Amino acid sequence: MSVLQEDTIGKATGGLNPMSGLNRRFGKLLAAGAIAAVAAVCSQPASAANVLLDAWNFNLSAVNPLFSDSTNIDHINFVGTSTVNQTVVGGSALNQPFNESGQLQWNTVSHEGGGPTTNIGTTGNNVVYVQFVGLTGTLNSDGTITFDPNVGTVTLWLDSTGDFNPLTGGTALATFDIIAPSGGSNLDFFGGTAANATIDVTLQLTSTIVPNLFTDQFGNNLDALAFVVHLVNSDSLLDPNFTPNPNNSGVNGSGNGTSVIHVQNNGQWNIATPIPEPSTIGLLGVGLIFLGFFMRHRQNQSLR
Repeated sequence: MSVLQEDTIGKATGGLNPMSGLNRRFGKLLAAGAIAAVAAVCSQPASAANVLLDAWNFNLSAVNPLFSDSTNIDHINFVGTSTVNQTVVGGSALNQPFNESGQLQWNTVSHEGGGPTTNIGTTGNNVVYVQFVGLTGTLNSDGTITFDPNVGTVTLWLDSTGDFNPLTGGTALATFDIIAPSGGSNLDFFGGTAANATIDVTLQLTSTIVPNLFTDQFGNNLDALAFVVHLVNSDSLLDPNFTPNPNNSGVNGSGNGTSVIHVQNNGQWNIATPIPEPSTIGLLGVGLIFLGFFMRHRQNQSLR
């Protein structure tokens, strides 16, 4: 029934409740406000504070019954490499953009409560790895880096050939978006030996090949996009297998161009639950107040 119809009915009953149409419109506005506030909370980006999940599971058997699941996970250990193309202006890379691509192989699982690590449950030449392509960001004036949110692609692959090439036997298990906060510290890559850099990347899951690829210790699905994030913590060093590294042959005599940097990475992959920002919690409170007022308003109207 439309609001116009409700007003007409009120008039046709001899004006028993001449404000009914207005009240109903006001109630609908309150409901819309409550729903919008709660929806806004659910759409807020992850904050810098995250609580790591205990004992989560990576269920490879759901993809192929020949594979075994990794359970009771504290974190997954990875190794990998990446290539950074760093813009240089006037002989300096500070405050200049970069782009980065590479791969991280998931090789072992560290379990909740300690004990020996175990291998990811593949067989034969199958490997599980993350490929990231076209990530961009800025090397800041203090030597830290900041990644640009929602730029580039991040894909979790199952590779049946072990050559880390998705075109030859690759199956995409999941995709992610890079979100804030994502960055790094202690970088001194351009023009000399790097410090032991620390990279922290926050990822939002966007798709999985099967439901329940990631579950918590109780078997609950962790594919719900708005409520968990994947955290990548990596130690990064200049790769000694490349000489020179950085390769500054692309920088001209005026100090302008592109420095190519080859990096070795090793670290941990976690799943976490974001802690809402105080402003987000306040927004949720406003939404609940509106919703409570609306429900009371509806109850009062039903008694008239």
